Order: sequence, then C-alpha cells, then structure tokens
Amino acid sequence: MRLLLAEDEVELANALSAVLKHKNYSVDAVYNGIDAYNYAIAQDYDGIILDIMMPGMDGIQVLAKMEEEKPALTMADFNISDAVYDAASPFTTLAETKGKKLTIDVANGLTYHGDEGAIRQLVSILTENAVKYADDSGEIIVKLFTSHNGKETDLEVSNTCKEPPQGDLTKLFDRFYRDDSSRSRSKGEKKGGYGIGLSIAQAIVRSHKSKISCKAENGMMIFTAQLK
Repeated sequence: MRLLLAEDEVELANALSAVLKHKNYSVDAVYNGIDAYNYAIAQDYDGIILDIMMPGMDGIQVLAKMEEEKPALTMADFNISDAVYDAASPFTTLAETKGKKLTIDVANGLTYHGDEGAIRQLVSILTENAVKYADDSGEIIVKLFTSHNGKETDLEVSNTCKEPPQGDLTKLFDRFYRDDSSRSRSKGEKKGGYGIGLSIAQAIVRSHKSKISCKAENGMMIFTAQLK
C-alpha cells in the first residue's frame, strides 16, 4: 500500500515514515501543503495523512481543493473485512508510541458493495481520530460486524474519553468545529480544526447512502458508520 505523508515538522515526519515503512507501507513524505496537493493529484495513493498546520497551504485547504476535483466513486463488491483490517493496522504502532492500545475486532469474510478506496479512507480517518483523542494510556477499539437485522455492515470505532464533548455531538462532523476544552490532545500535540477529518468521514458515508453517528457512553466516545 502506498501512502502520502504531509507534515512540516521533519523529525515527526521521519518518525511516522519509519513506523509505516516498518509495517511494509511505501511512503512519500512532503513538508508543505503545496507539495502535498501536487503529489496527491499526480500520484495514485491508497491513503493520505495530512497535518493541519503547514506552510504554503494548510491541511484544510489541501483537502478542500482535492474535494473540488474528486472523481466519481467506483462501486464494486469487495472484501470489507480485509479492507478495514488493512486500513486500521498501521495505527497499532502509532498508538503504542503514545502509550495507548489499539484493538481490531473484525468479523471475517464480510463483503460490501461500495468504493473500496473511500471505505479505507473512512477507516483511517476514524482510527486516527480515535488514537489522537483517546485518554493517556487509553484504549481504541475498531470493530466491524453485521447489524442485528442483517441488512447493514456496521463499522464502529471507539476510544476512552473521561471528558467527552458536551452538547450536540453531531457538531463534531462540522468542518470547522473546535472544542479545545473537552477534546484536548495529549501533551505536546498541536491544536487544530477538530471536525476536518470527521467531516470527510461523514461525506464518504453519505456518498454510500448510509449514516454515521457518535455518542459518549460509559467513558467511551463511539463513532458508528451504518453501511447499507
């Protein structure tokens, strides 16, 4: 799998590249938003990891520009069990470096009719978000299972969260939503727009005529995509 990594802090970019390459991913690293955009539209990547604050163009602008030129989805049957596992697995080591634990619980042999690349991006966005905002020494769980009625495939990504956001949680999917007080990052991490990735996740789910929701329950933040 080939990834594009855009991060203006060279040491952090090198560390992330090393982790991903150790997991047998091919990684192209760039250090500003202009290069990130140019690489993204010129090459065929399986996934893109973008920093929010970058020179040239920030991550928000890169994503917005890419969305304007986004091609139509390619719908086909694929093994969603393998896709979810492959997309979530690279974050295991990243979680460990932050003192957190990532568990992947995927039902075997499930198939889905949709755009495989978009679904992989959905998994990456939700998993990265969960690793980022899980409590220190916390846990992240990625699940894939068939719903009780058998008509949906549910993707559920959760993380420990002692102080969940207050109020209307659907605002987390807004592109420019911020809630610094209740979704504070681990010490040393930069602040940024909290709803950027989640807004893209919502767009992916809606493009598959499905629903995504979030809730705070029993000390966990839980995001569920009900894929029809």
